[in-house]
Amino acid sequence: MDLLSSASNYAGRGPLEAWAQRIATRSTLRWMNKQKRVRERRQAQAQAQDGEQRERRTLLQTELLDRLPRPLEEYLGQLSEVQRVAVLLRFAMGHTIPEIAEITSAPVPTVKSRIQKGHQELCRLVRRDLKLGVRRTE
Repeated sequence: MDLLSSASNYAGRGPLEAWAQRIATRSTLRWMNKQKRVRERRQAQAQAQDGEQRERRTLLQTELLDRLPRPLEEYLGQLSEVQRVAVLLRFAMGHTIPEIAEITSAPVPTVKSRIQKGHQELCRLVRRDLKLGVRRTE
């Protein structure tokens, strides 16, 4: 489109083909620069949203931890050693299942099972304390 709109500027001092190539090249470079700016703007917006989401998640997690009937450490202490390690590596340290399998020298299905059972046990313990009306003493 730029080539047609620039046609009135062609002075005829050189080959038409070279002039058209310069117009096309400049037009392409402008388009690429615009796309780069759009991409950078989107990335900046995504990073800002990620930061806000992380902040909200952290606040929510803190509020939830404060609402537990007992300190989290007490609940974790009631898990088996292998479940506690798997749960902490996954949820507190953010490791992936394959990473945990490598760290603990356990097969991936075993790690998945330990995390699932540890999570279920933590939920059971918290529900039990909530039903009993246990209150945090700090």
